[in-house]
Amino acid sequence: SLPLTMSCHRWLVRRAPALALLLAVCALFLRSLRCQLFASACYVGGGLGGAALGGTSGSAWGVAAATISGSAVWWLQLRSALRERHRDPIPEVRTS
Repeated sequence: SLPLTMSCHRWLVRRAPALALLLAVCALFLRSLRCQLFASACYVGGGLGGAALGGTSGSAWGVAAATISGSAVWWLQLRSALRERHRDPIPEVRTS
């Protein structure tokens, strides 16, 4: 039982940094995917909605509004990611 426990522990210690990096990359990918899907939906909705309401000119205005909305979401996500990255670490407490 002890050799198996030591083997599992060694595997975890050797693989933990790779697993942490993989989780961080997945989180960034999902954040980017959400932004892109929202921006795309705004673009299609703005273009079609504007076209239905005002023809070619309305479509241009709808796409312009969608582009601004999508850009705002990207900037908000960037700001959120930078805040998460720059959080103050928990201070170390020494007891002696």
